[in-house]
Amino acid sequence: MCNVNPGSCDSPAEWEAGWYEAREPENQNAAPAQPEYTQRNEANDGTAPADGPVQIIRLAGEPNSTNRSQIAADDAKARGGDPVNPSSVTKDAIALDGNLQPIGGAGTGGGSGSGAAACWGIGGGQVERDCLARAAGGVYTSGGCRGMNVAQCAAWAQANGYRSQYCSGNQESAGATRAGEFLSCGKSGTNGCGQIDILDAKGDVMGFIIDKSGCGGNTPTTTTNNAPPREITTTTTTTTTTTINPTPTATPAPTCETIRVYDAGGADITASLKNGSKKLSIGEEVTLATPKGTATKSRFRIQGVADWAENDTTKTTATEYRLGIKIPSALTQTQGTFEVEVFISGVWK
Repeated sequence: MCNVNPGSCDSPAEWEAGWYEAREPENQNAAPAQPEYTQRNEANDGTAPADGPVQIIRLAGEPNSTNRSQIAADDAKARGGDPVNPSSVTKDAIALDGNLQPIGGAGTGGGSGSGAAACWGIGGGQVERDCLARAAGGVYTSGGCRGMNVAQCAAWAQANGYRSQYCSGNQESAGATRAGEFLSCGKSGTNGCGQIDILDAKGDVMGFIIDKSGCGGNTPTTTTNNAPPREITTTTTTTTTTTINPTPTATPAPTCETIRVYDAGGADITASLKNGSKKLSIGEEVTLATPKGTATKSRFRIQGVADWAENDTTKTTATEYRLGIKIPSALTQTQGTFEVEVFISGVWK
């Protein structure tokens, strides 16, 4: 699950999905793989500046019984409790630098917390790339190779049927489209000053390591003007359709991962709808839900239906906006996918 502080989420919607996933029963006791922070800004945008105080809730590896943030404690208390954040501070606070990194490098992950390793998660996008270009040494790991060394990354690729590609030479300079990367590929290894890319059959990057441990602190740089931007794929996108009509002709469509569906008895049937073990029947009553986060209200619909319906305040809980519907109803059509939008700072998102 990604984090908007200091910026490992690709979008505010991804952060919203991660917020909810963290509160799933199977994830509530999972220790985080990166430091967990309080909200960076009202839009949950990891590329935008913080608009208020930011605190670390817990460091990587610390259990959910740990809370280092008074902000998180106050929020949990105001919402009547939170399954992953205690309503009181249980450990000392962590001081942060101007990049929202723990002072002293604690909990940055991926290495010693210095050099290239300390660039991980400092702001995402160009900020992170430029940091890698300027780093005097260290090892940066990402995607499926997160936390591995070069040999482990190559072994992981082989075990999963992926291809390893080694690159070295000059490193792309700060400000370049692919700053921090080595683009001269086809090598036999990184030799301590290069990178390994892990590619699937389609050429998508499943993980990579930038190794500057042997660069000698003065890596030659270059700027390749025509280097295309790259995207890293570490998970597959789940697609499904909740079929309202009992005929088995539904066309798969993307599902908004922040929507939960409860049956008339209050049981969460989201997973059963996604895997097809549960089909909604005509006349069946269900409740749609989405996490509140920082939104002041929400609205739901079935994909392709023009009219939205806002959440029902009598069904809404301390942590979720909810709306009850009957299948079929004014909200439904013969087949489709549930959609949700939330209202933040005067805008539906």
